[in-house]
Amino acid sequence: MDNEALVKIFLAVIALGALLQAVLVAGLAFGARALRGRLGDLEDLVEREVMTRLHEAAGVAAQVADASEAALDEATRIAEVVAESATRISTALGDVADRVGGAAEATAHRIEQALDAGARAAEEPTRRTRAFWRGVRRGWDVWRQGDRPPRDY
Repeated sequence: MDNEALVKIFLAVIALGALLQAVLVAGLAFGARALRGRLGDLEDLVEREVMTRLHEAAGVAAQVADASEAALDEATRIAEVVAESATRISTALGDVADRVGGAAEATAHRIEQALDAGARAAEEPTRRTRAFWRGVRRGWDVWRQGDRPPRDY
């Protein structure tokens, strides 16, 4: 074989290789396009389903936080009523203690301490619950805001 025949064979091999590469690149482009469509469908599904559930959960968390605040306000009001009642009872018992003597005074003091302890005991769990839900609400706000600066609490 002469050189001219070998050159034609090598050119044919190079052309065949280029053609195969073009077919491969076209197949990859088609596959990438199909994959992009599937990913878009998956993104839409996540947006519809997961984000909806997250927004619902955020709403529930906000409602629970509001309910906790309302419960704390109610507990505070009850504590004030109890404290006011304790003051009235203390005054009444103080008058009786003056009349009856040292024994009645000691009893009134014990009753006052029990009422104050009851008021403190009723207020503490709701304070902790309120702090917990404030933390949940703050965490949700931080998660929703991403890189934006946080709100001032």
